[in-house]
Amino acid sequence: MAICGKYFEYNGKSSEELGLAIGFLNMKDEIPMGLARTVERGEVNQYRYRANHFGTTYDDVLVFELGLVKDNCDPDVDDIRFSRSEVREINAWLTSPKLPKLFHMTDYDDDDIDLELYDEYVDYFCTMTNVTASGNDEVTVLTYEVTCDSPFGYSQEIKRNIHATYAIPGTATIINNSDELEDYIYPTMKIIPQSTGEIIIENITDGRSMTIDVLASDIIYMDCQKLTIYDETKNLITFDDLGITDVDDIYWFRLCSGKNNIKITGNVDVEIKYREPRKVGAY
Repeated sequence: MAICGKYFEYNGKSSEELGLAIGFLNMKDEIPMGLARTVERGEVNQYRYRANHFGTTYDDVLVFELGLVKDNCDPDVDDIRFSRSEVREINAWLTSPKLPKLFHMTDYDDDDIDLELYDEYVDYFCTMTNVTASGNDEVTVLTYEVTCDSPFGYSQEIKRNIHATYAIPGTATIINNSDELEDYIYPTMKIIPQSTGEIIIENITDGRSMTIDVLASDIIYMDCQKLTIYDETKNLITFDDLGITDVDDIYWFRLCSGKNNIKITGNVDVEIKYREPRKVGAY
């Protein structure tokens, strides 16, 4: 079956606001997982019986269906059919975004549902790539094809704040519970210097660190996944401005799977933000 729940939020708006419920004309037994992979490998020949393996790649992103009907439990709903103006309003909301937006399904809270099955919070980033309408000469069900930006969903955004001084370095233990056990998470960081000078951000577990020069008045943002550094006005900051001379050896801060021991030296406050992959498909 496709993803189900009480209601959902998409691009900052809730389906409850429009009196919608999640429903389908034809329920399916299959739950999309989006985890099909292709093995990257060399050829087998008369001299090599065992192919060289170079890793795996996911075949595609996660795609699932979302069916919408009018909520019969809503006292304001007196007709299960959608009017043209209602179809317009719903489609304008769901199909206007051109880039992936945050999608979150709020799970059931009914006594007939085993809540232990819905023990994980999952967010998706997606766009609506198709819509079909069903009914007998009128529209009673709208079904959307939801295309995510990756093969899986994500945890809630996780934030960790670390305060450090030159006299007392800031330390923290961050547990990375990502479902990608052999990959790193590259977070975003907000660096707020309290004085001009040098700061060191180190992941002891990873055995690497980054050292940058900062000014007391300049807040720095670092997107370690996109390899970008910028200020509050979104202007890019050069490596020279940060006192980094060996660009080839720059360490982009990352979190290993499991336990990470973090140490920060300098008069600075650092906010670390990230999400962990969740391989639960549309469930």
